[in-house]
Amino acid sequence: MLFKSLECLRDIEKLINETHDLPIFRGYKAINKRGVEKLIDEIYASLPEDVLNARIYLREHNYEIRKKVKEKTNVYDLLKMFEIALEDGYQFMQSVVIKTKEIENLLDRIYENMPDEIDEVQKNNKL
Repeated sequence: MLFKSLECLRDIEKLINETHDLPIFRGYKAINKRGVEKLIDEIYASLPEDVLNARIYLREHNYEIRKKVKEKTNVYDLLKMFEIALEDGYQFMQSVVIKTKEIENLLDRIYENMPDEIDEVQKNNKL
């Protein structure tokens, strides 16, 4: 099962990975700010539907959602942090210079904190 929100996260990663490092500033990249913002907007728009589809899938396949013992951070809060990191970067033309490690850490946290329903479907599809 494909989820639009996860596809958008992978697209953001791809965009960041395909961007060249800035030789003068180690650990920084210039990325297309508007392109990333559009992908974040798509995540906001598609996440509720992805959760609903995951719940339907799990119910149809008689899977139970196992709540993680670890407390999760709200994905929307992490997406907001991601947007703030973009705003805090150095802006020029259509691009923003970002600290690569900070953005990668935020992306990892977003993946880790996706709703349990989506995690469960992903896990069961790998079995």
